[in-house]
Amino acid sequence: MSQESEDHYIFTFDANNAITAVIEVDAFGNEENDPIGADETYELIEGRVVKTETDEDGTETTVYEQDPDTGLWSEVSDSETDGEDDAAESGYGMGDGDRYMFTFDDTGTTVLGLSEVHDDGSIEPEWISPNETYQVSGDYVVEIETDHSTQEWTIFQLEAETGYYVGVAEGYGALDMTALDDIVAAAATSTDYQRDDNDDYYEDSGDDDEFHGEDGDDGDDYYHGGEGQDGVTYVGTTNTQVDLRLTEAQNTGHGYDLFDGIEDIESGEGDDHLEGNEQHNHLRGNSGSDYLSGWEGDDSLEGGEGHDTLSGGDGNDSLSGGDTETDLSDNMYGGAGNDTMDGGYGNDAMYGGLDDDDMIGWFGADTMAGNEGHDHMNGHALSDQMFGGDGDDFLNGGYGHDRLNGGAGADQFFHLGVEGHGSDWIQDYNAAEGDVLVFGNTEATADQFQVNFVETPFAGQADVEEAFVIYRPTGQIMWALIDGAEQEQINLMIGSETFDLLA
Repeated sequence: MSQESEDHYIFTFDANNAITAVIEVDAFGNEENDPIGADETYELIEGRVVKTETDEDGTETTVYEQDPDTGLWSEVSDSETDGEDDAAESGYGMGDGDRYMFTFDDTGTTVLGLSEVHDDGSIEPEWISPNETYQVSGDYVVEIETDHSTQEWTIFQLEAETGYYVGVAEGYGALDMTALDDIVAAAATSTDYQRDDNDDYYEDSGDDDEFHGEDGDDGDDYYHGGEGQDGVTYVGTTNTQVDLRLTEAQNTGHGYDLFDGIEDIESGEGDDHLEGNEQHNHLRGNSGSDYLSGWEGDDSLEGGEGHDTLSGGDGNDSLSGGDTETDLSDNMYGGAGNDTMDGGYGNDAMYGGLDDDDMIGWFGADTMAGNEGHDHMNGHALSDQMFGGDGDDFLNGGYGHDRLNGGAGADQFFHLGVEGHGSDWIQDYNAAEGDVLVFGNTEATADQFQVNFVETPFAGQADVEEAFVIYRPTGQIMWALIDGAEQEQINLMIGSETFDLLA
């Protein structure tokens, strides 16, 4: 592209990066105000200022770049169209006829950037993907894109009357750079190959946006979220990999995609790997065996069906497995923060980490470990294992015969008081630490309970009896306290009152 002016410019921007004034600076440093005409528009697009001037003779577009040392802006390209609709198919056959404006280095041999020129003369900057390279040869610019061991190329030819470059040939495989004229001539009459280039640019609306990458869309896409809670949804069986912490393009399995201002990712039916960032992310894996990591922020992670691993990281996170019977076992790690975990179906393992966590196993024989903090655990269905860890924890085994360990602290062990709730075994009941049994039937009275002491082989210490707490109206064992005979008190809470069953 030509550098037609040695003048420099100062642009004044408002809070929204709109250009409000233009000052021209000549070679001697003299400044002169350059009024913005009624037929002129200025836009800041990806670090460049693009001036568009439209009159009866057509549209002229000028691009300026800023010198990082002086702060002054200089003209790097200038092109003009005649107002005719000559941006349609150019008749070169294999080429798509689209027009582009390239930005070159000082030698004119290296492509620094490119923008597509639309039919109405507007300029839309495009980004260069990591798997794209550009070579300059005379009046040609050749784009070579390598993806999954396949090389595709497009030849752009300089259009002398406009200064734009037009796509005139495209193909795949090895390209002979010394035979571009012959390739372009042959392409004009060939229909053997049509390149499928699905590179897209998605711009936010300033609100909460949801962008959709359709099944089979292997283009290199740029998702710009901006304001609001913005997300990208992938579909299909391709394994999806997205790390929102990365600021450069990444191979997502659907092409080399770039994410800017995106908080939410939803994948399809593959075995997916999704990672958030410091924002409040919503990650959903759907079918397949997925790995989801929220990192910082208050995140929402949904594994969906399959063997999933969910890691909340820092922040108050919400983690959930699959909600249908086809779900398999999941592993959940809350990390720091007050986290909420929902196992859904399958035999799940949940680890609360730091702070106060809330866990519910739902359908499956689940394992829960609260670790540190005052944790609340609810096993729901089947036989669950619970480990409260440090802190004053609440353990409700739910339906089934559950195995409970409160850990350090004053822990509460809940029983609903119905047969389906089973008989729960408590490994470390310790009244001296403040542990208490909580009975769900508030109509019951303390004199309806009895405690039997019987040694159970291999349950706890040898020669130390277990304490079996029985609700006499039904004859059901509610709790079995391992080594319970060592306790001086067995405290039972009914409603707001606490009773010592050994008194």
